[in-house]
Amino acid sequence: MPARILVVDDDPLNAELICEILRSAGMDASFLTSSTEAAARLKREKYHAVFLDMRMPTPDGAELARQIRVSHVNSSPNAFSPRDNDFLEDCANVTLALWTESPK
Repeated sequence: MPARILVVDDDPLNAELICEILRSAGMDASFLTSSTEAAARLKREKYHAVFLDMRMPTPDGAELARQIRVSHVNSSPNAFSPRDNDFLEDCANVTLALWTESPK
């Protein structure tokens, strides 16, 4: 079963690009452009990792990461914040991290 990844970025082009990279690595990646929608979905659905844009409207990425950490559904996923020039490296790190741990 491929790892489920949620990408949360208010820029749909960035979100789709990150998803395509993750999908090309065999992951089940989807994205949302609303951090409010993401907060609601993360309360209902389990993900192995979440990519967060830190500069989003409320809740911003930092607040969303805090919500994930205390969630009963998603308390243990890896949360990543893609940086403008380093998101390819972040995608590779997610791939390696998920490759070395079995899904819960």
